[in-house]
Amino acid sequence: MLLSKLVDSFEKMEETRSRLLLTENLVSLLKQTECKIIDKVIYLIQGKLGPPYEGIELGLAEKMAIRSLAQSSGKSLTDILSIYRKKGDLGDTAAEAMKIKNQNTLFSQEMTVERVFTTLYKIAKSTGSGSQETKLRLVSSLLNETTPREARYIMKFLMGTLRLGIADFTVLDSLSIAFTHDKANRSLLENAYNVSGDLGLVARELACNGIESVRSIQITLFKPIRPMLAERASSIDEGLNRMEGIAGAEYKLDGERVQIHKGKTNHVVKGKANISNGARVELFSRRLENITSHYPDVVEAIGKMKSLKEVIVEGEIVAVDPSTWEYLPFQELMHRRRKYGVEEAMQSYPVIVNIFDVLYSNAKSVTCYPYKERRRILSELVKTEGEKLAAVYDAGMKVEDSSKGAREGAWKKSENEGDLEHGKETGVHGTGNVIIEKTKKKGNVKTQYEKALSRKKTEPRLANRNLTDVTQSSSKDTISTNRIQLITQIMSSDEKEIQAFMDSAIAAGCEGIMLKHRDSVYRAGSREYLWIKVKREYRSELADTLDLVIIGALYGRGRRVGKYGALLLAVYDEDQDLFRSVSKVGTGFTDQHLENFYNSLESLRIGHKSPRIDTRMDQMDVWFEPKIVIEVIASEITLSPAHTAGLNSIREGYGLALRFPKFTGKIRDDKGPEDATSVHELIEIFKQQLKKRTK
Repeated sequence: MLLSKLVDSFEKMEETRSRLLLTENLVSLLKQTECKIIDKVIYLIQGKLGPPYEGIELGLAEKMAIRSLAQSSGKSLTDILSIYRKKGDLGDTAAEAMKIKNQNTLFSQEMTVERVFTTLYKIAKSTGSGSQETKLRLVSSLLNETTPREARYIMKFLMGTLRLGIADFTVLDSLSIAFTHDKANRSLLENAYNVSGDLGLVARELACNGIESVRSIQITLFKPIRPMLAERASSIDEGLNRMEGIAGAEYKLDGERVQIHKGKTNHVVKGKANISNGARVELFSRRLENITSHYPDVVEAIGKMKSLKEVIVEGEIVAVDPSTWEYLPFQELMHRRRKYGVEEAMQSYPVIVNIFDVLYSNAKSVTCYPYKERRRILSELVKTEGEKLAAVYDAGMKVEDSSKGAREGAWKKSENEGDLEHGKETGVHGTGNVIIEKTKKKGNVKTQYEKALSRKKTEPRLANRNLTDVTQSSSKDTISTNRIQLITQIMSSDEKEIQAFMDSAIAAGCEGIMLKHRDSVYRAGSREYLWIKVKREYRSELADTLDLVIIGALYGRGRRVGKYGALLLAVYDEDQDLFRSVSKVGTGFTDQHLENFYNSLESLRIGHKSPRIDTRMDQMDVWFEPKIVIEVIASEITLSPAHTAGLNSIREGYGLALRFPKFTGKIRDDKGPEDATSVHELIEIFKQQLKKRTK
């Protein structure tokens, strides 16, 4: 495929402000693309050279790009910098600089997409001694044989500034229309994408082999699955009602979600393996990025666990204070996200992994199993030292019902499933952090988290130490060697008991709890009320923080001159794949925050409002590609004629906005823009707010 055809389509996409026209242009491009390279075209549209878990980064510095541009155009560095200052974009600079080439090649042939992709891949893979000169030569080889229009996009590929406003879901819509003639088939494509994490793979299978081939895409070791997400509730009562009266409650930790893959060494791809104790171990973030190199201690701990063979498990990595073993906030964990000084970071910020789900075990997917069965499998896989629960039941010990036919305060072993079910009053489903104390009185099950409650004032943020020191070895160093543990959990239908459990979670330094439907399957990539998060209440009307996407900004005045004075924020509309504005925020920022935002947002600036942005706040000084997610708290949600989040959902002509919004200081690097708070969530929070006022 000629690069010029791709450029023609990209130019049309850049000119449109309509998402419908954007989709039509993409459909036309896909129909023209040969199936053998359609995956490469998809990756280029995404601004990537492969699926995110492969971690292929171009790694081309701006100075290197400017040098190559000067070399290919025959202009001086001073001339190139002068054009760059005027244009503000290296792609536009390339188009201008290459209009008159002072350096002629011996021969020239029309540039193809295949050659561009292959060369970009070589640039990304070039490392070590002499790599900078190699990259310079490769970039120049492309620029020397392209037209100014083509050079513009090659430079955009290199710098990661191709901003067409095309999201993954727009690609899925376009693929379904182009190759099945029915947009309804998007759900099949989305399911394949959810379990493979590779949009290029889905496109190639569909274009080359048809829809049936896409159906056959299954969960595979070392290819991360798009995570299942939770809705939110303002209270435990609301959550239980949605769970049909009984739910599994788990600690909700303030850490980094991780998907852990472990398999045999014959799964190894040359040069890409992380071997520990004879097994390959890979870690992936919620954005499907490979983060294995940041946590070699976790890799080692997983490698040593003989019970984990070929598995995919999910957990939460939490940083702990090395002196006190108190949980540290999410921001501290980000010190582990570094290329250099990993050993020092391991010493300063040790971590514990709390495992909460299993997706793949014994060479097959278990995502279709109900939650309670996955929990049972998980408790067998993650056996911490001294775990009591399995031993109790292996020995035939069982708490009897307090009366015939009753289930008050009882555990019983299911004859059909071999699972542990919990009755109305209490009991704790098996975790590495629970002890069952058998007493003379029938039906009396005492849980360790209840003991923790009595000590929460003196030991408020211990990393499950209250919960582990009884069931594990009494050695003070035990927790430092037990890097992997099951998330603390109970299965209950009693609101008071769950509230006590939530109190213990907060006392241990958690954000709140997760409620999970006992029969819920694992729906990769979906956000449903099968999982519900309940966080601690704040003094404001809102019971939770919001994760919002930066879409625009106003320049600052006074001491904020030269920086941004306010940021325009948006929630994500899952149905329309749009970002709808909800608030401007200008408080909560330190001078350092303002400096960092100005620098990090600079590369995301676009010359116009993206077709994926919907707002009535059109007087922004700057627009950004929706990319960065920040955490915000507010006093309440109000109706607003100026914002489009939830437009017409409560009152005709009005959207929803935040009153007195404030930046919490937390940048959600672990979340992509589509993982931000949704329009649906915002509407539900507003309705709960109204209910509180009318009580």
